Amino acid sequence: PPLPSVPASWTPPQAPPRPDSCVEVADGDDVAARLAAAAPGDAFCLAPGRYQGPFRIGAGVTLWGPREASLVSTGTGDTVVLTGDGPRLLGLTVDGSGSRYDLQDAAVHVNSAAGALVSGVRVCNALFGIIVEKSRAVDVVGNEVDGSGRAEIGLRGDSIRMWETTDSRIVGNRVTGARDIVIWYSGGNEVRGNEVIG
Repeated sequence: PPLPSVPASWTPPQAPPRPDSCVEVADGDDVAARLAAAAPGDAFCLAPGRYQGPFRIGAGVTLWGPREASLVSTGTGDTVVLTGDGPRLLGLTVDGSGSRYDLQDAAVHVNSAAGALVSGVRVCNALFGIIVEKSRAVDVVGNEVDGSGRAEIGLRGDSIRMWETTDSRIVGNRVTGARDIVIWYSGGNEVRGNEVIG
């Protein structure tokens, strides 16, 4: 069946404020290499364009961009991984992921992190949207997850999945065409103001 129509009054979340101090990254630059060489406290601001993954955001590193800046999957594995203390993924679009259910390939994967922030991000064309596992004090706030929209709901990945994670927030996100928001083996979390359609 067709997906429900999007209310005319709904507007995508805006990108969080640009970091006060960041390194400008032009379309075509090797973002993955910049992130690999980054130190805690570094921030990178992307210009509109398409950037080839995969990407790994380490402790204390921020990656920011407008919606028109897309982090693009190679077609295998996770597209963006956040790990360590205080990584941040803000604004921009994450386009695609791998297709393996057994590996839970995701557009955004927060793994073994503390104080991570995923905010204002659009996820599209991914098997799983945003996965948070073995982490604490993670904020997943104001994101838009567009799933595959496949008619067989069992063949859709979860939009947002939280596993073995504590003291975290899933707030103000919008999901279409994916499975539900799922929380397993986790405690002390806040889930509020999310919208799930179709």
